[in-house]
Parts: sequence; structure tokens; C-alpha cells
Amino acid sequence: MFLIRHAESEANASRTFAARVIDPPLSPRGVKDADRIAERLAPEGIRQIYASPLHRSLQTAQTLASKCHLEVDLLPELREVNVGVLDGKSSKSKKNWEIYERVLERWSVGDMEAAFEGGESLGEVCERARRVLEILHSASDSGCIAVVTHAVFLMIFLPLFLNDSLTDLKRYSLPRGSITTVLVRNGTAQLIELGSIEHLQR
Repeated sequence: MFLIRHAESEANASRTFAARVIDPPLSPRGVKDADRIAERLAPEGIRQIYASPLHRSLQTAQTLASKCHLEVDLLPELREVNVGVLDGKSSKSKKNWEIYERVLERWSVGDMEAAFEGGESLGEVCERARRVLEILHSASDSGCIAVVTHAVFLMIFLPLFLNDSLTDLKRYSLPRGSITTVLVRNGTAQLIELGSIEHLQR
């Protein structure tokens, strides 16, 4: 299974929080990096591609799907974490960034009730991450799968998938356009490679 953080979006380039209020496309660099992701993964024999319905994730997935001659299956549960009042605001603002970091710090000590104001709590994100896990474990029987989603969602999803602690979330803070490879066998997930960006450096 290949877990992909979408390529660079216009919001990434401008350093703007984007979850529900705005839905930016890939930046010009992101379009090129999506091609590189597709070139890297096309030979892997992917049988199914799941993606968040947000534009930047869907664009990245569709580029891969075109190379693999597949359709993209949209999973709303793969959407980025809802950051509430921060959505659409600049992450260059010290105040906004401190608000964001405070929530992640509380999540890193396992505070399931901690939430972005007007957004999601850790418990709510874990609940939908577990729904994704059920879908992927069922689908993994049919062969190689690619999943295209978002940074903060992956930060929560990966430790749950790998049966790791949620207290080391920063370990799962992955670069844009990165590919994480996981082997799923008999219902158990084994990490093969975390957040590779070699394909973006060629």
C-alpha cells in the first residue's frame, strides 16, 4: 500500500490553512510533482486508488490514475483535518501558527477532546481514520493500493494504521508529495518506507 501526501497546492505555496473553507488546486510545482509521483508508482501494479475529494488530493490521484489506467475512488473520510477558525487564514501569522501548534501539542499527549475552535477534535479524526482503516484492510486483499490524502490526516492515520503511539505525531509529519510504503499481510501493517521524496529530486 502506498500512502501519498498530495503534491504542493496553491495554499501550501502561499502558506494558507485549507480544509473546508477554501479548496485550492495544485500549484505549477505541484502539477510537476504529481507527474513525478505517477512516474514512480505506475510500474508498481496498483489495482485501486483512493483519494480525498479535495481538489489538491484529487488532482494528484487523477494524475496517477491516468498512468495506471484506473479510476479514482473518492473517500470523504480522507479529507484534511478541519482546522475550524484557522481555515482560509495565513499560517505565516505567528498567532495563527501558535494556535495550530497548541492543538497538536494537546493531541500529542492523547487529549481526545482537544479540538480546533469550530473544527475537529482528535477523537473525531481518529473515528474517521478507523473507518478508512476498515475500508483499506478489506481492499488490500485485492492487491496493491494507493491512497492520496493530506498532511495532518496522515499524522493521525499512520500511527493508528501501524499500531503506534499517538504521542509521537511529529514523526509522521511528512513532506508534500511524499510516498509512504506499507506492507499489509494477514491484517497487520508493516512500515517499509516513511515519507520518501526521492522521486521528486530526479
